[in-house]
Amino acid sequence: MKPFLRWLLIGLGALVALGVAVIVAVVTLVDPARFRPAIVSAVQQSTGRTLTLDGDVGLKLLPCCAVEVTRLTLGNPPGFDAEPFVSIGSARLAIRLWPLLTRREVEIGTVRVTGLEANLVGRRDGSNNWTFTDATPEAPDAGGKGEAGGISSFNLAGISLDDARINYSDEADGTRYRVEQLQLATGAVRDGAPFEVSTSFRLTDLADNSGGAVKLSAQASVAVDGDITTVRLSTVDSQLDTRGFGGLEALRGTLRAPRIEVRLGDNTLLEAPELVTDLEAKGADLPGGGAPVQATLSGLRYDVDAGSGAVTRFTAKTTVAGVPLDLAGEGGFGERNDLRGTVRFPEFSPREVLAKLKQDVPVTADPDVLRKLSGAANWRLGDKSFGLEQLAVVLDDTRVAGSLACELLPAGSKATPRTQFDLTLDRLNADRYLEPDAPPSGKDGSTKDGDGKPTEIPVATIRGLNLQGRARIGQLTITGLKMADVDVTAVADGGRLRLEPLVAKAYGGSLRTGIRLDATGAKSRLTLDQALTGVNFGALLADLADVRNITGTISLNLAGTSVGATDDELLENLAGNLVFSLVDGTYKGMDVWYEIRRARALLSRLAPPARSGPEETPIKSLDLSGKLTDGVLRTDRFSAEIPFLRVAGDATVDLPKSRLDSKLTALVFEKPVFGDDTSLEDLVNVRIPLTISGPVASPRVGVDLSKMVKEALRDTARQTLEQKVLERLGLGKPAEEAAPPADGEEPAPPAPKADPLKDALDRLFKKGT
Repeated sequence: MKPFLRWLLIGLGALVALGVAVIVAVVTLVDPARFRPAIVSAVQQSTGRTLTLDGDVGLKLLPCCAVEVTRLTLGNPPGFDAEPFVSIGSARLAIRLWPLLTRREVEIGTVRVTGLEANLVGRRDGSNNWTFTDATPEAPDAGGKGEAGGISSFNLAGISLDDARINYSDEADGTRYRVEQLQLATGAVRDGAPFEVSTSFRLTDLADNSGGAVKLSAQASVAVDGDITTVRLSTVDSQLDTRGFGGLEALRGTLRAPRIEVRLGDNTLLEAPELVTDLEAKGADLPGGGAPVQATLSGLRYDVDAGSGAVTRFTAKTTVAGVPLDLAGEGGFGERNDLRGTVRFPEFSPREVLAKLKQDVPVTADPDVLRKLSGAANWRLGDKSFGLEQLAVVLDDTRVAGSLACELLPAGSKATPRTQFDLTLDRLNADRYLEPDAPPSGKDGSTKDGDGKPTEIPVATIRGLNLQGRARIGQLTITGLKMADVDVTAVADGGRLRLEPLVAKAYGGSLRTGIRLDATGAKSRLTLDQALTGVNFGALLADLADVRNITGTISLNLAGTSVGATDDELLENLAGNLVFSLVDGTYKGMDVWYEIRRARALLSRLAPPARSGPEETPIKSLDLSGKLTDGVLRTDRFSAEIPFLRVAGDATVDLPKSRLDSKLTALVFEKPVFGDDTSLEDLVNVRIPLTISGPVASPRVGVDLSKMVKEALRDTARQTLEQKVLERLGLGKPAEEAAPPADGEEPAPPAPKADPLKDALDRLFKKGT
């Protein structure tokens, strides 16, 4: 046993000595630089690219075999720029010989690469410089002998990549990216088992310098199946700190996933059964300057080359200016968007939110509005529009339902996106949301803005509108007017706004209106086409102007146009046609017949009659039509009927000054009857002058008593003088006209021919009057 052990030790010692001698001989006698031409030639033959070794090529055998190179570059394929495809500052690879020699196992130590820079270029024709093809034909299979002498396993101690840089450009779409400060470290890679990997880098989109820093750690495994390489990452934990990404000033936070799988082949596919994000977005366009986002995505699949993906379900929570939002959805995104889902937000105060955002809080007539807002909706995001459907919003005491959509324009477009809507409101008191009424500022009692100036037409706002939609309102109050079942269609584009048709029920009748406003010129042009039918005039005036002394049912048609820069100018320049009628009305505050009877009593030197009823005048009907010129209405037809009277004449209404002036004549067409008062029988066919004048809101109606008295006295004096002259001439009383025959009676014989002298006197007296 001892001799055997002795010879064994001697043999081992000899082997060690021989190994040391070989290593010393290789290190001292072999120059690694002699292999440069062979290495360059081999790379050229296998890849068709030029390898340049500008630095040292080192070979180390202790403690193990290792190859080191510095300043290595690999060129681009033919047809690409002269810049290198890859350049390396330094690289080191170590391999253990004993496992290779004894067990056919490849064990490589940590591969260390420093200062790597890669330039990846995609061409318009779909070719690129990172796809390698063999430049020499594949060697024939040596009868399967390679398998018997092949490698049984492959182990890598790790990879260390330090200060790497990757430039990427795609000539097809003009995108250019840069990855720099790239650090990569892995654990041991053994027989396809999972290994630790960590990386960090800074990504920049060279088009707008957006991008940021990314850190990632995970367990990884790599599987190769023919031309397909699959990288599986588990327990993924990444951190983002970006700027300008997606138009945001900053996006920071974490992204975690139990598993992510990347499939590399003809295309690059990314799949994640579940992805959880916790991000903080900041940007000037975000309410409050920022918003947190917590989201969970399920069934994520993304085709990197096609730039499109899909998610089977996602949920997200965010808080915008203190208002929590809950979102959920699903669908496709990327090159083509087809996402849809739901959004909900609890009740909050818009006033408080505006104050937090340092925005102006509207001054409203009712300070209690804009206190409560809540709602929910279904949302959808497509390539060309974003919309809300099945909208259910509550603002204060108004419920809003319907749909809303906004057009999405291509990047860089200067057009105004179109907004479409179809909304239904149960009720809305718009006056509560308007500014408080300004105090009277003019002599006519009109109101203007708080500074007393006319209200300017908001031409900039109108020119910026691009909308089309329809709104239905169950009950609407605006400028004091109360309407029901309002239905309006609105269209605005290119500085032109149309509200037509606008139909509603109002005060027992109906309203149909068309409003057009053209704000494309220096001054706006207004076109009106309005019709009121069967409207309770008293209730309308009470709400519109607090006038309560006129009642009745009216119909009105107004067609007009105007030009102006302010509301005053539009009123002052209004021109068109107006038709108005009133039936079954009452004017309260003056009894026209009482004034006539009182005037009659004064003429007869009798005591004024007692009032037989309320101080009002019934109006059976009133009809007028006229033309509007420069805001002034001048009637070409005016007629009215009150008990025993028909009224006609002319009227003028100055709309800018809100004043009325009229001169009318009332004809007594039948015998007035007031109880047992029969003193008015002789007024039949008598014409009585009337006036209506003053502010439109409260006009004064009067009887021109002086004119009536003068005419009565003149007629009496003329008749008395004529009778006395005839009697002195012996001609007797003037002949009276014969009464018309009753039904069935023969007509009376013709009157004798008038006396010439008498006719001359009649003409004389009539001329004198």
